[in-house]
Amino acid sequence: MTVRLRPVASALSLLLVLAGVHGAAAQPLGTFRWQQQPYCNVVTVNVVQSGSIYQLDGFDDQCGASSFRASVSGIAFLNPNGTVGMGLTIVGAPGGAPLHLDSTLNLSTLNGTWRDSMGATGSWVLTPGAAVPGGVRPLSGAMPRFTRISYTGTSTTATTTSDFVKVRDLGTFTKAANSTLLRLTLQTHVRMSVAGVSCAYQLRIDDINATGETNFAGSEGIVNSSTRSPVSIVEVFGGVASGSRIVSLWVRGSGSSTCEDNGGNFTRTVLVEELPAFGATVAAPDPSWVTAPGANDRPPAEWQ
Repeated sequence: MTVRLRPVASALSLLLVLAGVHGAAAQPLGTFRWQQQPYCNVVTVNVVQSGSIYQLDGFDDQCGASSFRASVSGIAFLNPNGTVGMGLTIVGAPGGAPLHLDSTLNLSTLNGTWRDSMGATGSWVLTPGAAVPGGVRPLSGAMPRFTRISYTGTSTTATTTSDFVKVRDLGTFTKAANSTLLRLTLQTHVRMSVAGVSCAYQLRIDDINATGETNFAGSEGIVNSSTRSPVSIVEVFGGVASGSRIVSLWVRGSGSSTCEDNGGNFTRTVLVEELPAFGATVAAPDPSWVTAPGANDRPPAEWQ
């Protein structure tokens, strides 16, 4: 049987101790719940004072939708600026995928912000009652993460200007973290209706290319043959926010021509790889998610 301390009294006891009103060493201070907003995950920990640090042990409810809870352990401490620091390790279940999380709390409210090892961030909200609805936190897992998008059908697109036009949406995937890079690879076969001119094919995410623009990205697949020819397109994207994203195929022609993808209606696959951005520092994304890639967003040499 679990005995819960009253939320107000429990929070007050923690505030008094963190503020410097100390009792005996290694004293239990109570059970506390924080919601990792905007997600529905609620972390419940027992807090025990041990000298100038506070030991935290408990679980992540994983939004209650799973048969499993995730193990949580860590410490809290008083920062020199008067805020409360907290560091947690969450071991996902089932599977054991680790996630490291740190938060900074206001001493008077015990609310604050969190940041995790996948580059995500949000509000860390003391939650003695019911949690606010939200989505489930993405599984941490090890990087890289892979998603295969399959599509069928033959697409023919008439191009009469030098602007890129949309051929079709190829499918969707879910990006786990804000700070990671994405590498998209498509292998298909294409052709054009008029020999001597060319068709340039491009992959985009949410209708934006890898440079955050709508023109050439520098890694298009180009064909200038009226017979079906194999082509590979590889695009690397930085600055894409976590969440559901749409991959689409675009094309532009030189002169007046018709560009064809996947003649004969085979099954084609786009491989989406989510990769760690080494040394990258990415702020919370703009709602449009598009940012021009800077030095930290560019892939390591072995990925180019």
